[in-house]
Amino acid sequence: MDNNASLPVVAGVQIIVDSEGRYNLNALHRASGNQKKDSPSYWLALDSTQALVFAVKNKTTVIPVVSREGRNGGTFAHELLAVSYAGWISPEFQIEVNQTFIDYRTGKLKPTVADPVLAALVHGLVEIDRLKQQQVLITRKTEQLESRVEHVELQHRNGVPKGYLSRSQAHHLYGVGLSEKVFHLALQRLEVPTTPYVHNTEDGNEVATYGYLESDIAAAVQVFLDDAIQATRYMCKSPLLEGKRFRYNKSTVTRRTPPQQ
Repeated sequence: MDNNASLPVVAGVQIIVDSEGRYNLNALHRASGNQKKDSPSYWLALDSTQALVFAVKNKTTVIPVVSREGRNGGTFAHELLAVSYAGWISPEFQIEVNQTFIDYRTGKLKPTVADPVLAALVHGLVEIDRLKQQQVLITRKTEQLESRVEHVELQHRNGVPKGYLSRSQAHHLYGVGLSEKVFHLALQRLEVPTTPYVHNTEDGNEVATYGYLESDIAAAVQVFLDDAIQATRYMCKSPLLEGKRFRYNKSTVTRRTPPQQ
């Protein structure tokens, strides 16, 4: 018998395989339901079975059928014969057995452990290993996040990050005469991204706020100006603001040059 930890299992019954690759018909009998009428001895007594045994014998150097005594004894038969025996019991059983044997030969079967105590131990070791791998991944991700948060806090603390403008700075430099409400509403409609930072107030408190990347502001204002429609001498409207009018004379606007990248 080969490796007992990787034997094929049919209907919960481990099918013993001898050193020549023959399968235990008695184990298959138990897997099929162990009915007396399906006993291997009845099948082997058939003339059709003997003819099949003779044909297999002529095609291989291995003895097709052998019987052994002892604890792991029984009748062992060539794979073709074992599958044929399963088909004699029932077509459905033959399909199940055949697929199991194919998986066994091709190494697709997962190892099985007959001893329940040993099986539980193996399962526990596998689970512990899986949890350890999970813990390593979690620790690694946590360290990456902590490093990223620390970097963001250092970069965005005590003032506007480099290359960014606060809300008031953005309006002052690029507002082109628009009210703050209209200006920031336009940026919101244009989906200009923001970045958070911590601002120190005059009383020493820290306030969380956000700023705009200056290059994004310049590009967005350009889109907004091109989109605006002069309604009157001092009023415009924009589809971005759903046609709402706002005080702004487009013809007198001086456009700010976007910062160089």
